[in-house]
Amino acid sequence: MINRFEKFTFFIEEVAKLLHKISSDEMEFFGLKGPYAIYLLMIADHPEGITSAQISDRCGRDKADVSRAVTALIGKGLITRTSSGSRNYRALIKLTADGEKAVSSLRETAKRAVEYASHDIPAEDISKFYDTLETIYNNLTVMGKIGVPEDN
Repeated sequence: MINRFEKFTFFIEEVAKLLHKISSDEMEFFGLKGPYAIYLLMIADHPEGITSAQISDRCGRDKADVSRAVTALIGKGLITRTSSGSRNYRALIKLTADGEKAVSSLRETAKRAVEYASHDIPAEDISKFYDTLETIYNNLTVMGKIGVPEDN
């Protein structure tokens, strides 16, 4: 069992590093950090606008990190923030035309990366993999709240 845990942990961490590198390489073009890619994609998924607080909640990221990212993305002309008073965390954030181009590039790179990574895996296995990964995630989320269960 421990061997399975070590193998699982190793592969998850290594896959995360490789995905981070892909994001970093893509965002380097804009002079931005790799993790900011997820924020751009989240903003793109909400064309009506999304707040920093909502981005933080939906991405599971620290509000301070989201705030730094928003400031950097505004500085690069990729997003705009429409303030509703003095509270920026409630301001709506939207993509600019340059932001839409950046997201298009990000999505194309992600599509090519996913296709390459899974090119020799049958579609039904990929579907099972994502279902299984989601179940593992959900179980670990519950366990993170209640602790590791005792042996029966």
